Amino acid sequence: MQVDKTINNKITHGLEQDRVRILYGNIREGTPSYYVWSASILAILGFSGANVVGTIVLGTLMLGVQAVKSRYMRAFERLESVGQPQVWENYMLIASFVQACMVSAGVMLLVDLQQNLSTYLIISLVVIPAFASPPVLIASVRTNYAWVLGLLLPVAVKTLVSGDHVYVVFGLLILFGAIPSAAFLGKKICDSFIDTLKLRYENSDLLASLQKEKHKAEKASADKTRFLASASHDLRQPIHALELFSDALEYHLDKPEQFELMNKIKESASAMNGLLYSLLDISKLDAGIVRVDKQAISLLDLISKVKQSLQHLADEKGIVLDINCKACAVISDAVLLESVLQNLLSNAIKYTDKGKVSIFCGVQGDQVMIRFQDTGIGIADSDKESIFDEFFQVTNPERDRKKGLGLGLAIVKRTCALLGHELSVESELGKGSVFSLSLESALVPAQASVSHSPYKPQQLDARVLVIDDEETILDGMVNMLQPWGCVVLVAHNLDEALLHILNHEDDIDMIVADYRLRDGQLGTDVVKALAAAAERDSIPAIIVTGDTGPEQLADVKKAGFHVLHKPVAAVRMRALIQNLLKQARAEI
Repeated sequence: MQVDKTINNKITHGLEQDRVRILYGNIREGTPSYYVWSASILAILGFSGANVVGTIVLGTLMLGVQAVKSRYMRAFERLESVGQPQVWENYMLIASFVQACMVSAGVMLLVDLQQNLSTYLIISLVVIPAFASPPVLIASVRTNYAWVLGLLLPVAVKTLVSGDHVYVVFGLLILFGAIPSAAFLGKKICDSFIDTLKLRYENSDLLASLQKEKHKAEKASADKTRFLASASHDLRQPIHALELFSDALEYHLDKPEQFELMNKIKESASAMNGLLYSLLDISKLDAGIVRVDKQAISLLDLISKVKQSLQHLADEKGIVLDINCKACAVISDAVLLESVLQNLLSNAIKYTDKGKVSIFCGVQGDQVMIRFQDTGIGIADSDKESIFDEFFQVTNPERDRKKGLGLGLAIVKRTCALLGHELSVESELGKGSVFSLSLESALVPAQASVSHSPYKPQQLDARVLVIDDEETILDGMVNMLQPWGCVVLVAHNLDEALLHILNHEDDIDMIVADYRLRDGQLGTDVVKALAAAAERDSIPAIIVTGDTGPEQLADVKKAGFHVLHKPVAAVRMRALIQNLLKQARAEI
């Protein structure tokens, strides 16, 4: 209530200020018309034989009152802010009333009612402005009342006391007809204008409130993104170390129960890794750094691949996965579309306790429709928009991590928007849901041939410089890289890394650097500085980062290095190092 009262007071004060500004502005613009009107009255009085001295005095008074009004107007224009709008309105009200009374009374004193033609003409000149004033005095109904009374009351009095029956009737018409009519007309016009002005203020205030709420929402979203980026980075560090030490420890295991325990450790780390990569996907989409490479894709092959990857989840719940798709192709990005299909199928399995999940696809004109239909819990109408929000889950009050973070559909929506694919949902609570995708059909299915070489562990035989400001990460990297046949050099910052560059005659084969080092150093800058110190165009390098903030991800991409996101699986690290070494040695 207090907030509403404050807003109303603010609107009222602003409205009063604008009213007075408009009042003074209109009167200033009407000043030339006043001079023409005054000259016409004086001319008719002169031609009708009115008292010359009286006419001159009246003309002088008319100019004098207008001079006073002009002084008020100049003083008002010098104001930076109208602190007392009512006071300034009263100034103009009094001046207008005095001016109208003086003109009307002066004319009625000087005019000879026996000269019918000139009398009618001059009375018309006095009466007409009473009805013509509302457009000028539209911002102040009180000033309009004063002007009307000032003009018409002296005319009514003079004609009523004239003793002439015609003029008496005329006076009665002015007193009971013209004055109320002119006042009523002015009030209607003024009220309509004030309502419009008030509505503009209310809309302006509403727009300002909406803008303020928008800024608050954007700030909250930015704060949330920064928090997630920071929290994700801090969580990735220990999980990254866990991955490194787990891989190093596996080389020293020799008993089945040890391998079983190690597998459980890796499963737990992998689950946390999956959650963090969901955060990373959201951050990448927010950062606008996801590249889209559209091409013709065999849809049946892709759906079969996704089904195979999630079949074990359906088997665990006793759910049937049914695919009803004809061979067709679509135009999309294979990697991003696979992510969308994976999230939709995973979501359908997650919220289906019995029955089946069906995938239908078929060609409709130049579009291919994909439908994921489940017999799960369904979605309430009130939640159909919310399900695409970050961290929203239909049923997970206990925040069971096995049910994820609630980011899957948020990723799906943003990815579909990026790809230009239409996404829709139909659902009835307790009867399941249908998620539909509409994609552009491809005329010729792509025949993708991807060769997967079997993984053959081999010694890398490389000198690797690892740069990280955390001792546990350095220890983990040493323990992981040494069994791969690497000579590992470690450094905490640029200065220590430069010593390795200067003290070793043999070239550094590879640099693995953390993106964010202490004292504001960035791994990308450190690698460039080391290449310059070694007088080399570049050194094969991998940047490892736990940052998920949109700005940080964009900066890493601009640097042009290969990037791995924490926690890094050992097999991914080894594969990338091996490929980079192979490329570098082929160029020698």
